[in-house]
Amino acid sequence: MKKGFTLIELLAVISILGILSGIAVTSFQVFTNRAKNQTYEDFEKTMKNAATNYFITETNQIPSLGEEKKILATTLIQEGLLETMVDPEQKTNRCDGESYVLVKQEASPNGYNLNLVYTPCLICSKYKSNSCR
Repeated sequence: MKKGFTLIELLAVISILGILSGIAVTSFQVFTNRAKNQTYEDFEKTMKNAATNYFITETNQIPSLGEEKKILATTLIQEGLLETMVDPEQKTNRCDGESYVLVKQEASPNGYNLNLVYTPCLICSKYKSNSCR
């Protein structure tokens, strides 16, 4: 009697390994895409927070009621409020070249507080915020 595996047994094992590796690669791609999208969302939140801090010291830059002001990401970086945003899709590119935060002053419900609305626009190599105009 010969010891070993038959051709059918080997083919079954190879096909099962192929299916498992296909599932693993697909899961890895889904995971990396989610991580990249989360990074982009974090960049948008960070830009929004940096713009809020910008107006603490630059009160003369606050837009008038009903007006909008565009604060470039490069300005926020120069002021030390934001770090360079490296594109997670292409690590050699940066996301801060064209990105900005649009700030608009709206009427305050009680009439006393400043009501600023911040809309970040992140532009990277393969990503652009939905809020960009």
